[in-house]
Amino acid sequence: MELSRIPVHDVIADRIDVWDRWGFPLDSKLKLVIATYIDNLFSFSRSAHGAVCILEDFATFLWQRWRLRIKPTSKEYMVALGGLSLDDGERAQRWKQVSVFKALGHRMQPDGSMQQCWKSAKRAMWLHFYRNCWSDLPKHLSKQRKLQLVSRVVKPHFEWRCSRWPYASSQAVRLQRLQRRMVAIIIRPKCLDDETFDRFARRRGREVSKHIGAEHDWANAWAKRVHTWKQHLYRADVNTHWPAALMEWRGKLWMQERRVAQGSARATAGRTATRAQSGGIATRRHDGMDLASSIHHGC
Repeated sequence: MELSRIPVHDVIADRIDVWDRWGFPLDSKLKLVIATYIDNLFSFSRSAHGAVCILEDFATFLWQRWRLRIKPTSKEYMVALGGLSLDDGERAQRWKQVSVFKALGHRMQPDGSMQQCWKSAKRAMWLHFYRNCWSDLPKHLSKQRKLQLVSRVVKPHFEWRCSRWPYASSQAVRLQRLQRRMVAIIIRPKCLDDETFDRFARRRGREVSKHIGAEHDWANAWAKRVHTWKQHLYRADVNTHWPAALMEWRGKLWMQERRVAQGSARATAGRTATRAQSGGIATRRHDGMDLASSIHHGC
């Protein structure tokens, strides 16, 4: 695994100055050009053309110096909502434009939404719930042990993803609903003979809440991870630390300035004139992080 980094870093060290013209400028000093994880490569640019040019130049020198190739099936790119696709016919045949970009297990969308990533996590959570918690193997376990099993085999499938998701109250409700359904399946409260369905539903809800508790609420765990990730990103100076600079690029202050420039009565609400295309608006990262921090400190 460590050896696979050597060819990647060798080519980057030699060609980074060439790619600088295509990089994505965060400010007057910092540009985001390329990111790597072992042998996974991700380039960034203001246009699809620039991002593809970086990777094609990388592929050329990777072959010349190391006799290694990038698989055709790995050549994918995504354009932000309202952006332009590749206009070069030959390059467009080699590179596939996707509406959901898969990066290290995450699902990214052109509009910044996390819904596809959530759906992928939800499928994995239900799959491992029925494979591990509802199979023949754990039937002899007590309810408490089964609930611990849920935390060990189901919860991790959203935990490793959710730090990247902007925290949103509506999505937190969906996550809590999923957790409560799983816990209800485990404890299986039964309706009493003289009990109406409404009373049974309320009693079942109280029992589920009792077994979950505030400290094991997955929505609170999500808020904590987003807050912790925010602290990690801002651990250094914004002017020298590119993750922090990326978080500040067109962030809260920039949005407030846009509202004022558009004549809004308040800087915290109103038109920004930044939409490139109609459609739903995903939760902005800075809003999600602020909400997660307030919930985490209030827990």
